[in-house]
Amino acid sequence: MGEFAIGQSVARTEDPRFLMGRGCFLDDITLPRQVHAVVLRSPHAHARIISLDIRAARQSAGVLDIFTGDDWAAEGFGSLPCTEKLKRPDGGDMHKPFHPALVAGEVRRVGDPVAFVVADTINQAKDAAERIDIEYEELPSISSIEASSAPGAPAVWDDCPDNICFRHTQGDDAAVDSAFARAAHVIRDKFIINRVSANTMEPRGC
Repeated sequence: MGEFAIGQSVARTEDPRFLMGRGCFLDDITLPRQVHAVVLRSPHAHARIISLDIRAARQSAGVLDIFTGDDWAAEGFGSLPCTEKLKRPDGGDMHKPFHPALVAGEVRRVGDPVAFVVADTINQAKDAAERIDIEYEELPSISSIEASSAPGAPAVWDDCPDNICFRHTQGDDAAVDSAFARAAHVIRDKFIINRVSANTMEPRGC
């Protein structure tokens, strides 16, 4: 099972400094000329951005600048990189959609970043973000694997109409089939596994 196994007690080496108030988080750092930012995110799973007006927000107290997906595109930053080399069921390379840091035109998930507000204080950035006037046109969306692969399901990305990014298989098919064939009893059931993600106490930062 390796060094750590499921259910094994793992010593927490970081607790003493946290319990004594000696931990250091991004929120604890104060530097000369430090500013703060807030990301305005989509409330919709899928929608077209009809209009995005940041003029009033830019006039808010303490605001230094506001950036949108148009600014990202104008700078020519392109897509954030994906280094995975997995394959689709037909053997082709996995689908790698264009993935900017700030979205323009269309949001495809709740939380897609649409604007980045920079201000002198965190509360000023939050206040300005609330003054951004954005209008969405909601589009059909999907939220399960089964629904996404059903015939006629709306495509999340136009250039991936079947919604299959990649397929990962692992193990020995023949050995599994043989084990089932020898089993005295076979039980069939359906298991839905929640999405699993490591969630740190704070995000990565710089």
